[in-house]
Amino acid sequence: MTYKAIIKGELSKNLWELIKIDSLGEWWEEEYWRIQWRHNNGLILFVQFLIDPMDSSSVWEIRASKDLIRQRISNSEISKLNMSRGKFNVKLSQFIQEIEAYRKNSINKKAD
Repeated sequence: MTYKAIIKGELSKNLWELIKIDSLGEWWEEEYWRIQWRHNNGLILFVQFLIDPMDSSSVWEIRASKDLIRQRISNSEISKLNMSRGKFNVKLSQFIQEIEAYRKNSINKKAD
């Protein structure tokens, strides 16, 4: 199973749907996913797969953000998963936890 399939599966377990796969066409981005929480059509996030600047054949980092990151640096970042130095399962767990914390916080703000 690929790391993307694993990420998609973990997001799905937490009721996130993958609604679009696309790319900005920038050298530093492989692709992005637009995801939506099943119980709130207005809660949308972007998951971007960023290319390693030293090795254009591999993904270096995966970022989840409120907006599509159009530059390598952004203030709308929710979570990131660095693909170097192993421990993918631990990093993935943290990545998903941060997305879920953002979701819960967003829902609580709307309820206030």
